[in-house]
Amino acid sequence: DLKPGNVLLRLPDGEVFLTDFGLVRLLEDNSSQLTASGSYLGSPGYLAPEQAAGEKHLVGPATDVYGLGATLYAALTGVPPIQGEDSVQTLLMTVSAPVTPPRELNPAVDRALNELVLRCLAKEPRERFPDAHSLQRALEDWLAQGGRRTPSWLGPALAVGAGLLTTAALGFALAFEGADAQRAEATPTPSPTPKRKILPGQTYHIDKGATKAMRERAMESYRAGKKAHEEGRTKEALARYNEALAVMKVANLYHSRGNIHADLRDFAAADADYTTAIELKPDNPQAYADRGLVRFQAQRFEEGLADLTRSLEQKDDPEVRFHRGEKLRLLKKFEPALEDAEHLTRHFPNSSLGPLLASRTYWIQGKPVDAEQAAREAIRRRPEGSGERRSLALALLDQKRWREALQAAEEALARADDPDSLRVRGLSRIKLGEVELGLADLERFVVLAPNSPFTKVLVPQLEEIRRQLGR
Repeated sequence: DLKPGNVLLRLPDGEVFLTDFGLVRLLEDNSSQLTASGSYLGSPGYLAPEQAAGEKHLVGPATDVYGLGATLYAALTGVPPIQGEDSVQTLLMTVSAPVTPPRELNPAVDRALNELVLRCLAKEPRERFPDAHSLQRALEDWLAQGGRRTPSWLGPALAVGAGLLTTAALGFALAFEGADAQRAEATPTPSPTPKRKILPGQTYHIDKGATKAMRERAMESYRAGKKAHEEGRTKEALARYNEALAVMKVANLYHSRGNIHADLRDFAAADADYTTAIELKPDNPQAYADRGLVRFQAQRFEEGLADLTRSLEQKDDPEVRFHRGEKLRLLKKFEPALEDAEHLTRHFPNSSLGPLLASRTYWIQGKPVDAEQAAREAIRRRPEGSGERRSLALALLDQKRWREALQAAEEALARADDPDSLRVRGLSRIKLGEVELGLADLERFVVLAPNSPFTKVLVPQLEEIRRQLGR
């Protein structure tokens, strides 16, 4: 339970201790500091979003980084990063509300430290420092590059490599020293607790007539809905989200319900929920991306492209850029599709998405040699990938290199059962004289991909092959 109250500083030697490992604190019923080790409960305001939302599968080292960042934030500003009227509202805001940059509350916080703290407090675990070691190195770099001079008693903590206890002590001590120095420079009298600014873009609204019990039930419905969705119980998830939305109008909740509607192929309802999520939280790249994809499903292509572009303007996400490139490719807008492929290839060198998009675009352009070259680069970057080998198989098939195409298709199928790889393997087998095996592959392709444009072409060809075989 990482928070300032669990970080103890021993004077005069400056020894720092992190407490409350397995400690259960019995509090008054009306207290908002709910602590129970081993359960969901922690301290609202210092819990990570994945804890507040009950997403236990996301809890990991980055969750501790959030707690360390929240502790550092409080030491720098005098307030927790998230603060609602009660514990339920605080949990809700933790999931949805933006964090006020510490520099806005304490101008003495330099820009580098401001960005470091905000990275610790990112909503998505993958956007934070991956673990406490990484955070420690970032803090050491900040000190080395001109951060406030560290006191002598902090030296041993900086020297210790990996322990979570030491990293927590480092974060608190840096913040303690930085805030102390600022108060000494600015004024000899204590500063009042700064007032939290309300940032543009409201992300939630709670029914003012709802009792605390109603809000708590709504929060439980929200968590139950997420769990049901993760386990594939789609209709139950929808019912739970509807219950929560009756009390809490939350951007993330509308977004989650939109995902349910999209799974149920109710694209109009999904679009409406994503739109509401964006209205509540305009800085919402994933909502723009998801709305763009459902608008493509609804044949609203230009609007879908505009949404994917807006998402990328807010955040350069490789998967969203790949989706946009794919849609451009299918709309035969090859030049911008290849621009997205080049951007991915250059800016995400460890990802196969750039060369994979390039290979698919070249293939649909009728450039199988270029498609092969890009596919081989995609495989080099992601040897375990199925889609990468499928793209290679398609490029080889168009070059009439049947034996190599068959091998690439079989390698793709060994990694994932894919209709296109079945089609390539089937056609290659027929060309190599393995007619019965090839026919079985193509018949299975038709069953798995009834709406594919290749199915319409293959059906009469399969009938002719069956006739020749006397079947």
